[in-house]
Amino acid sequence: MTTAEYSLDNNALFSDDFHIWTLEWTPDGFVGSCDGNIYFNVSTNDGYWNKGNFDTRIPGSDNPWEYGSKDAPFDTEYYIIINLAAGGTNGYFPTGSQSKPDGFPAYTQPWSDLSQTAFADFWNSKNDWYPTWKATQNRGESAAFVYQYIP
Repeated sequence: MTTAEYSLDNNALFSDDFHIWTLEWTPDGFVGSCDGNIYFNVSTNDGYWNKGNFDTRIPGSDNPWEYGSKDAPFDTEYYIIINLAAGGTNGYFPTGSQSKPDGFPAYTQPWSDLSQTAFADFWNSKNDWYPTWKATQNRGESAAFVYQYIP
């Protein structure tokens, strides 16, 4: 419904440079872009209940947004949580992926998607990945997830 994959040209790595990620949310839908390249465009003209296929996925369920606008449930006050995740066992990082951080030795993803201990596998390899975060430089700002602005 609201996800899409995006890769850089010529197999470039996202870690090679900073990137400008944009999500424009209007009454008509969402447009996502990276460095000005649109990779995601979703219309919400038919409403979120239909967009989520809830009648098919949960037959006989009641639409709690039935009397709202097409933007329901987002037509009332709410909060957005923006986060950054590292890792996961959902296929976003194929098992065996390699990181090649500038100025550091390359290392292979320290967990398998099938591992029952993926979180521990990740933590136990911290000597490989943690130095690449440069957390001790510039009061940790080199490792920060930075928002330029949220209007």
